[in-house]
Amino acid sequence: MTDQAFKERHVDLDTTKDLGIARLLSSLLNERGGYFVLINKKGLHFHYRNRYPDDMASTIWKPVMEASEPIDPSAAGREKLVNTYDNGIRFQVDEFFRVFVSETTNQNYVILYTSDHGQTLAEHGQVYTHMKPDKVIVDVPDFLVSGERYSKKGLLAGIPPGIRVSHLNNFATLLDLMSVPISSRVRPYDKSIFSLTAEDNRVRYYMSGSLHGLGDYVVKMIHTPPDAGWGVSRPVGNGAKAQ
Repeated sequence: MTDQAFKERHVDLDTTKDLGIARLLSSLLNERGGYFVLINKKGLHFHYRNRYPDDMASTIWKPVMEASEPIDPSAAGREKLVNTYDNGIRFQVDEFFRVFVSETTNQNYVILYTSDHGQTLAEHGQVYTHMKPDKVIVDVPDFLVSGERYSKKGLLAGIPPGIRVSHLNNFATLLDLMSVPISSRVRPYDKSIFSLTAEDNRVRYYMSGSLHGLGDYVVKMIHTPPDAGWGVSRPVGNGAKAQ
């Protein structure tokens, strides 16, 4: 969909941020089923203060950075950086799903949600946010959200704990969720999440740099780190409700 298409549907992306997308997705699902929808959210990029509304309800943690304030790696500066980021995450992720779940009456759906990269929060004095091989940049969330009447809940319940998931596993996972048979797949892809074992992805691959000429832009590897639990799946209990 183009910007014009959003305007025709009266979706104000500048004011509502990604919440307009959550409501549009709900309306599509409520009208009918059978959609495959790819959403590239605006998400949470620096400056974080520009990514959530300027009101008391959205500013839970204080003090926060000004909209154009540079990163200050001192203790006081990092406190503001982390607070601003946490407020942004709460709005861009928590509020996104609260709106989507509360407004979706068609409960036969599943969402695969991930991120292209993580962000540094000056943990070691960094004043950059990403595009370098910090652990917090290359390790990102990858989770599934399903409706109460999703038809393949058994498939989701079979995901084993302790697996390491790569972005490379997501395509085959989507094909499995859409019941595309192996015989119809034109080439062998990396494993689906549903086929992974604890021995898979012991070496993690990531793309460094940027398409826009920043960094070296090559494929690099990170071996399984010594701190157990980094990048390892943890099952979450079912039955959570939007508040």
